Amino acid sequence: MGRGVQEVEKGIEESVRSSKSLCLIMDQIASLTYQINHIATVAKEKAATTSEMTSNISQITDVVHATSRGASETAAASSQLSREAEHLQQLVSQLKL
Repeated sequence: MGRGVQEVEKGIEESVRSSKSLCLIMDQIASLTYQINHIATVAKEKAATTSEMTSNISQITDVVHATSRGASETAAASSQLSREAEHLQQLVSQLKL
């Protein structure tokens, strides 16, 4: 009977150790879950920031293209104005003669 009691006590000790180990594992799982959730939140924030930056860059590109078109149109208008000024000078010089 003493042997049976020893076996039961040994079983209880093993159960207590197993229970403690399971508690440690559960704590580690909770910590990992928190870290994974934190990483997921940060990843979502980074994705939103990246999307916003992409949108801003796209808008800047549109402004640059519009400015470039405006500059080209201004250059063309200046060239036309210069030709018209030369033509006017020719007309005025003909009037003086």
